[in-house]
Amino acid sequence: MRRRRDIFDEIRRLFDEMMWEYPSPWQPQKALPGAGYPTRREAYTNMVETDKEVIFTAELPGVKKDNIDINVTENRIDVSVEAEEKEEKEEAGKYSYFSRYSGFKSSYPTPVPVDAEKAEANYKNGVLEIKAPKLEVKKKKKIEVK
Repeated sequence: MRRRRDIFDEIRRLFDEMMWEYPSPWQPQKALPGAGYPTRREAYTNMVETDKEVIFTAELPGVKKDNIDINVTENRIDVSVEAEEKEEKEEAGKYSYFSRYSGFKSSYPTPVPVDAEKAEANYKNGVLEIKAPKLEVKKKKKIEVK
């Protein structure tokens, strides 16, 4: 039988892991790499299927266009952002250092097969939009059994 203290320690550890996995605004974030806290966050995304295309949007505020890497395949859209912002200030004998990591990497399955060759991406006002036309489905042919 486990000791009561061990069980409470385990619950506390699990709770701490859960809170750092899903950060909230009131929780302090450590942005230094290797600090033992997560530095990647997921973007808010949306995928819509229309009659002719699949439209994928992702909110990426503060990210430069050059730091976005997109790969589109027939059944998946991969988006990754690798950007670390650093700021150093030294004034009147005070030194401050600020580092923020705004990168992430994720893969999103498309609801239908898309034409990767004709996919287009636009990035404006912190919103990434990828439009990929649907692949044409070959018509079915009914065959009679002899």
